Amino acid sequence: MYGIDGLPEEPDDLSMWLDVAADHNPLVAAIRAALDVHASVDAVQYAGSRQIPRRVCTGCGTDAGNWQVWPCPTVRAITTALKARPAAEEADR
Repeated sequence: MYGIDGLPEEPDDLSMWLDVAADHNPLVAAIRAALDVHASVDAVQYAGSRQIPRRVCTGCGTDAGNWQVWPCPTVRAITTALKARPAAEEADR
């Protein structure tokens, strides 16, 4: 199903739409490439004797050398512009 903006509403459909559109439009290819750079990865934060699972961005870090929690500002900006749901989109990759 498509939203009022013409983009697919389901994360799987949006991902497929981006793949097909990227083959024909360099701007969409650039968006897809940025999302690929800023994919998420599961990490573990150690806080004393506790281990806290975190999802972090593979393309971002902080000035202190720490990981950036995902979705990072880049992913949020792109997915907000596309009216996507970042967590749902990543879960289906």
